[in-house]
Amino acid sequence: MNGTMLQFLLVSAPDGDHWNRLAASAQRFSAEGITSVWLPPAYKGQAGANDVGYGVYDLYDLGEFDQKAPFPPIRHQDVRAAAVRALRDAGVQALGDIVLNHRMGADGSESVLATECDPANRSELVSEPHLITAWTHFTFPGRRGRYSHFRWDWRRFHGTDWDEGEALVRVPLRRQALGRGRGPLR
Repeated sequence: MNGTMLQFLLVSAPDGDHWNRLAASAQRFSAEGITSVWLPPAYKGQAGANDVGYGVYDLYDLGEFDQKAPFPPIRHQDVRAAAVRALRDAGVQALGDIVLNHRMGADGSESVLATECDPANRSELVSEPHLITAWTHFTFPGRRGRYSHFRWDWRRFHGTDWDEGEALVRVPLRRQALGRGRGPLR
């Protein structure tokens, strides 16, 4: 059987009601021949309830921790689970997106060496290595180590497009390795 997938991703969710809207639409989707729905990431983004899933802050926060912008009083994971149940009850498969290579809303910045790349060919370097201030330090203080003690820092990123020191978006920047055992330049 050839199925029909609907991409249920929003560019913006101004009312924060994305999951309730999905649950209410499940029967209609089924009746219209939709066999699967592609869902945005479920973990908390840097904009809380108004994040549409791609402003990834913490992969382990499904709405239970008080960090970054809060979710509404109704537990986010309960609303999301109800939407997935509504899809299943309607005979529609739920496909969850997982984005592992985005991070936004860092808890701190760090000074790192970076080299500007040609925006049309990121393999071509167009500057010498220079110090930038990058938002690459993620400590997840609201979670306090629950589920994972892993912390993100400058060593886990290969690129950025923001230099806080100059307060501007620049052409893509490639982080330069500073050598084993060395921390960020301060």
